[in-house]
Order: sequence, then structure tokens, then C-alpha cells
Amino acid sequence: MNPTSAPSKDTYDVVVVGTGAAGLSASLTAARRGLSTLLVEKAPQWGGSTSKSAGMVWVPGNNVFRSVGGHDSIELGRQYMKATVGDTTSDEMIDAFLTEGTKCMDFLTASCSGLNFRHMQGYPDYWLDAPGAAKQGRGVEAGNYDSRRLGEWEKTHIPAYFRPVIHMDMNSFDSPYMILMMSDLRPWVRIMKLGLRNIPQWLRGEKTLTMGAALTGSIMEAVLKAGVEVKLETPLEDLVFTGDRCTGVIVSQRGEKIQVNATHGVILGCGGFERNAEMRQKYQRHPINGTWTLGVETNTGDGIEIGVKHGAAIDNMADAIWSPVIQLPIVRKGFNPVVIDDEERYIVPDRSLPHTMIVNGEGKRFMNEALPYCTAGQRLYGGHFGKGEGDAENLPAWLIFDSQFRKKYIFAYGYLPFMSLPDEWYESGAVKKADTLEELAAMIDVPVDKLRETTETFNRYARNGVDEDFHRGEDEHDFFYGDRYHKPNPSLGPIEKGPFYATAVYPGDIGTSGGLVIDTKARVTRPDGSVIEGLYAAGNTTKSVVGHTYTAGGTSIGAALVFGHIAANHIADQLPHEMVAH
Repeated sequence: MNPTSAPSKDTYDVVVVGTGAAGLSASLTAARRGLSTLLVEKAPQWGGSTSKSAGMVWVPGNNVFRSVGGHDSIELGRQYMKATVGDTTSDEMIDAFLTEGTKCMDFLTASCSGLNFRHMQGYPDYWLDAPGAAKQGRGVEAGNYDSRRLGEWEKTHIPAYFRPVIHMDMNSFDSPYMILMMSDLRPWVRIMKLGLRNIPQWLRGEKTLTMGAALTGSIMEAVLKAGVEVKLETPLEDLVFTGDRCTGVIVSQRGEKIQVNATHGVILGCGGFERNAEMRQKYQRHPINGTWTLGVETNTGDGIEIGVKHGAAIDNMADAIWSPVIQLPIVRKGFNPVVIDDEERYIVPDRSLPHTMIVNGEGKRFMNEALPYCTAGQRLYGGHFGKGEGDAENLPAWLIFDSQFRKKYIFAYGYLPFMSLPDEWYESGAVKKADTLEELAAMIDVPVDKLRETTETFNRYARNGVDEDFHRGEDEHDFFYGDRYHKPNPSLGPIEKGPFYATAVYPGDIGTSGGLVIDTKARVTRPDGSVIEGLYAAGNTTKSVVGHTYTAGGTSIGAALVFGHIAANHIADQLPHEMVAH
């Protein structure tokens, strides 16, 4: 199969747009139900933002979670979602996600021979005071996957956002220990076990993937085996309608437009609009742009805009899966244990470990820096869920740390304590360094007296082990990313030994969470609630099932997989019994 040639036919039962979690789940489901399926992707690589992600999957009460040692129920998940999501999502949508979710997870594990989920024990839900919250977590992640199984499709697979310098089975629990490996001997027990775990795979010459790349790789393998025709560099240009029903798509290849008919349905799973600066300026609080995001470059809202053009309703457009980031120029020299191809860097560990804090332009702290990423991103904007009049209330913001942090912890997922930070970072202004806090305050243009006062207060809290203002380090989430060996608080340490450092913090994101409004069958709807027949959507192309918030790591991937599955099943269920597999 040539991935960039024209589709082999002009008519299929189903056309799916996008190769992230939503598109892969939808196309696999459609093909396994016996429907001829075309899967098209705008980019020259496949996997979408799901491939770049940590690959967590959050679907409460599913059987897969129980099979790997978890304890959960749909009812607990329902309690938790209804307490956290509020009235932004109907009870019917929540129930559809939960009840169909366990079926989707069963289907994926039965259909994908290379997919092995494992328990995310210890990684908690994000709203721990809510009824039904799982303090030890209810998510799963894809286990190690040998990318050689993909054959010629291996070379066009989007790589993970961060990945070990050598192929390695490293799960989400290994990384917190690796970040602590220069501060204590105890993490080395875990690291030694990590090495031993990988020896058999190295001896076999496997090209091991984990996290999001393992998830998309294993599902794509099943998609190809199921007979789905996959085309890359084939962007969606428009939808085709016969009367009020969507009956196909217009795609393009090398400037030529091609009409492809979809006899039974079109499923849009082509991501959000995080890379579309114009849409972000229109719908979201300022400052905002299309560069602070970790989403793939091709997520420019095409499916959303084309849907609106044909009468679709949209909602939740002001929201995203926020995650504070810093921007560091890419420097390829010296040894880095982790490879990162983006200037935007997650700072979940950096803002959770001792000897760091975040201040705004007034030199004041304004949140528990170790908050779950979406909530922390919303705090940068201020207001309720980041909403409010005018521009962001806490920007500019700065991550402040001292030499103690640099001597003990890996910085920005890649720079070991004994490594000097690249000169290019200082020369570009991405990182500021000063011998005293007073000098640092002048460099970042915050009031010297206020920064000194904030630091003195923070240091007092750190020594006592209690953050009296924002309660940093007091719950299971803060513990997971903090220094579990540091006393008296795993997330607090005084900032008092020069040199001192600062780097600007931006309201980055993993993707947007507003888009087309769908119903419980994943059918796209109009503003009056009526259904656009033949048109379905899932994933970040749609309004998020969790509304303004984010319930846990893996929520968006879980919803994408589930509603992609729902969409394809609904198409198949409308056909005569003898036409489809069951």
C-alpha cells in the first residue's frame, strides 16, 4: 500500500479523518464490523497528538483496569464525573462514555495483539476531594510495543514527545525515579530493575516504544491487518452532502482535489485547533497563540471549521487541556538521557520538586505550583476555570529555582545536575541566571521587595513543611511528582542558595477541548439539537465530555477511543444484519 497515492476506490462504506486515538479506534471498529474503510491523514506522519502523549487511557470501571489489578466501578466513575464536570455535559453523555467505555476497552484488547495495558497505580485522579475520586488512580497505559511489527509504516510514525536516547521500556512510574536519581541512592534500585527489564528486549533487537507511541502503534497494526486503507498527506478540504445527509469528503493530494464517497458515514477525528492562532485569538482568553502548545503542527481546526460551514454546533471553544510550559531553544550537543524535539517543555516535575516556585509579574505566588496540569494552566489565566474579563491575570509568570535544585534534579526532562545549561539558553533570554535574588528580580522585571518577601515566606513554609497559602505537597498528586525522599514535605524546599535562575512560564496545552457538539451516538448536531445525518466526530474535534475541567491523566484519549468506537458501531448498527459483522 502506497501511503501517499490516491485512494484505490471512489466509494467506501466509511471514511475516517485523522489517525490519532479517535480515528484509529473508529476505523478499526468499522473494519472489524465488516465495513470498507478509508482512513485519511493530513500530515506525512500518522498518530496525531496521541503518539506524542504519555498515552494514558482513563475510562472508569473498565474490565482492563480490573485485569491488571485495579479496583473500580462505573458507578464510582459516574459519581466522580458528575461532581467534577458539573452541568457542562449532560448525564446522558457521561453515561454513554462510561457504559460504552468498558466495551471499547474490551474490543481494543481483543483486537490489538500488540496492545498490553498496565496499571497506572499511584497516579491519582485530579480532583481528589470529589466523591468517587480514585486516590491511587484508575488509568492504564500501553505497555512496551516493538515498532518493527509495523513494517513499512514504522518510518512514518510520529515519535513520542520525550523518549529515551535508546529504545527502552520505560513507563510512567520510572520517570519520577529517574528525575530523582542524582539526589538519593534509593531511586537506583528502580533504575537497575528498569535496566534488567529491558535486557531481553535489547538482546532480541526490539525497537521498543511505550506511552502514546505504543498505543497508536499497536492500534495501527490492527487497523492495517483489518484491511483499512490508510492515506497520508491527504488533508480534508470539505464534506460532500446529498440533501441534508453527509455522503462523502473532498480531500486533496499534491494540490489535486479528490471526491471520495462514504455510503454510510464520515467520522471526523482530526484533532483540535491548538495550532490555529486565528481561531485561538477569536475564542480564547489572551494572551494566546498557536506555538505554546504540544499538539502536532497539523492540528489547525480543519474538521471544526468545515463542520461549522455545514451547520454544525460548536461549544467549549474557550477551553483547552492546559499545561504550563517553558520555551527552550533546541540544542543538540552534549549528553541528554531524553530526546525532545519541541522548544516547548513540560514542567510538571520541575514545578513539583523542592527548591522551585512560580511567581507572577508582581513577584507573588498565586497557586500550588504542583497542581494537575490543566488546573495549573488555568491558574495562569486566573478566574474560574481560567475565564474572566480582559487578559490573563498572572502573566507574565516565572519559574524560579536555585542551585540546590540544579544540583539535585534533572531540569526540563533532560539536563542532568552535573551538566551546565546550554549557553544558547542564556544568550536567547530563555533562562536568566543571577548571583542574588535582587539581581534576578531586575532581570525579569519584577519588584525586588516583593520577590524577596515572597521568597522569605516560601522558605519559611518549606522549612516547616506546610504551605500555608496554597497547600503544596499535601496530596497524592503532589507526592507522585515531588521528591518522595525529601522531608518534611516532598514538594517544598527553600530557595536560598545562589546562583538563582528564572525562566518564563506560558499557558501551554496538550490540545484544545472545544469543538463540534455530538450526541450520545457521536453524531454531529446543529445548534437546534438536530442531527446532521451521516456525520460523526470524536476526540478533540469535539466538545470535551469533561467540559471546562480535566478529570485525570488520559481523559481526552479515553474519550477519543470511546466515541470513535461509538461512532463506527452506530453506523454499522443502522445497516441490515446480514451486511455487518457482530
